[in-house]
Amino acid sequence: MSHHETRHRHTRARRRRWLTLRSERRHLSKAEAVVAAIMVMAAVIAFVMIHREERPASIALEVLPPGGDIRLVTSTFDDGQAHFYRHSTSRGEVRFFIIKAADGKIRAAFDACEICHNERRGYRQARQMMVCNYCGRASPVTQTDTVRVGRDCNPVPIETAVEGAQVLLKAASLQNGTRLF
Repeated sequence: MSHHETRHRHTRARRRRWLTLRSERRHLSKAEAVVAAIMVMAAVIAFVMIHREERPASIALEVLPPGGDIRLVTSTFDDGQAHFYRHSTSRGEVRFFIIKAADGKIRAAFDACEICHNERRGYRQARQMMVCNYCGRASPVTQTDTVRVGRDCNPVPIETAVEGAQVLLKAASLQNGTRLF
């Protein structure tokens, strides 16, 4: 048998072996290992980058005095940012946010929704959207005070009234939200 025939036989054997390796264990070559490691690192980095924004930001909760109606100065909300509060009612503690939307209307909602409230993760603001820190669903700020029919992840609205230079939240409206916390 010539050298050429022997080499050809080994090549065919390698090809056959490659085809049967699917069911057998096979060690990766150095190049394959490097490529696999790079792909795993890229996947981990992509996962971290995507989910980094979904983690609740460390939001400073302003603690309001317990009980009664709440009155806050309207100019506090002129920055267009969601302001988060914690308040103790006679039925328990609630968390909520107040925001002045781009349309100029001040809106308030509990920092929870009907679906994800058991997770106790609340919401964060992303431009003119409020995003659930648990499921990632975004709701437009302009619809924050809208009661929606059906079960969907949206902030539960709180009835508010603007009286002069103050925003009024009734104690009864806040007490109704204790079931969410």
